[in-house]
Amino acid sequence: MANEDSTADRQSPFIKGIDEYCDRWCERCAFTKRCYAYAMDEGPLREGTYQTVEEFLDAIEEPYILSIETMKEILGDDGLNFTDEELQSFRQVYKDMCLEVRELPLAIEVLRYGTFVGEWFEKSRSVYEEKADELESEDEMGISDPRSTFDAIENANEVIYRYRSLILEKVIDALATRRIVGGDSHYINGSTKVALICIDRSCEAWHELTQHLHSESDALWDVIVQLEQMRKSLEQEFPDARKFIRPGFDQET
Repeated sequence: MANEDSTADRQSPFIKGIDEYCDRWCERCAFTKRCYAYAMDEGPLREGTYQTVEEFLDAIEEPYILSIETMKEILGDDGLNFTDEELQSFRQVYKDMCLEVRELPLAIEVLRYGTFVGEWFEKSRSVYEEKADELESEDEMGISDPRSTFDAIENANEVIYRYRSLILEKVIDALATRRIVGGDSHYINGSTKVALICIDRSCEAWHELTQHLHSESDALWDVIVQLEQMRKSLEQEFPDARKFIRPGFDQET
């Protein structure tokens, strides 16, 4: 059977498991034609907009958050013979564990960051309005390229906003799954690697903002330090996560 499955995988146009360890940014993905989840959904996967564990758990009924296949991946070989009813029961166990691990120091770091991002976008509207006026004046005087600056700021904001929910989801997922299965696993390392990649890209985005929003440099550098500490804590908690090979993304196809 294993050989049959392997042959079927090679013949399929889709990369097995690619959607389990992606950043759900389909619009920027080079593998949409090889992603079964994208093909079945006939369009981009929806991004999460939650910043608390409760909001994440409300979204778990979405098939791309905790599907039957994902639950089997979490359980490893033990999940292969589970009935759909037993896997649905596991869904509740998973939810309960997510609520339990939110009190762990690493989870608290992640939740604090999510709260900061939400507050940043609320209070920084005037900052962006002032920057827009500044760029308009510079454009009129012909002393800058406002379009490139605006695009850089807009991209940084989109990265920060999009990834704050996925960082929360993947870290809570890794912590909860570790407690359920009693240790680290292939799935846990993969989930953690996605979180680390999102943190890496978020750090780069905040650095980009420091180049343009000089009046907010202190707050921006504070959050960069916070993110770097979170990254360090995550790497210490899951030391093998960086080694994880994501299907498609981290291998030749």
